[in-house]
Amino acid sequence: MRQKPRFRHAHAVESIGILSAIAPQQVFEQARSELQKRTGTLPGEERAAIASYLRAGAIVFAIMEHTTDVLEGAFGVPGGSGVRTDGAYYWRGDAADYVERYCIAPSDDFLSHGRALQWSPRPMAEEDIAGVYDYLMANMRQIRRARKRHRT
Repeated sequence: MRQKPRFRHAHAVESIGILSAIAPQQVFEQARSELQKRTGTLPGEERAAIASYLRAGAIVFAIMEHTTDVLEGAFGVPGGSGVRTDGAYYWRGDAADYVERYCIAPSDDFLSHGRALQWSPRPMAEEDIAGVYDYLMANMRQIRRARKRHRT
């Protein structure tokens, strides 16, 4: 009997930058200096719209970890190390709080993408979310290696 490919529905998505780090709290704390450098890089007038968009993303990985703000301890997010998506990009569950509190800008490509959608997320079918999951699972090693290279 022929086996089905393991990741047959994989749907490629892009990172939004540091706020896409797929990592538990303890590991994400190592990104503190990079987050500090990015503080204030987002124009304030878009902050609320971007944060709302990020919170509306479909959940890809629901991780039951309560994360705490690694910069000042100003907020906590249940499931903050989980992963969300809009079908084109992926990000951490606590990304919206970093955008909102510290004006940390996601990638320029993501900003262009969101502006084109007027920060109004499109609904995603379950099969599309599953495709993002498959893609991230199939490419986890490469994603983590790229993240480490970026930090050094």
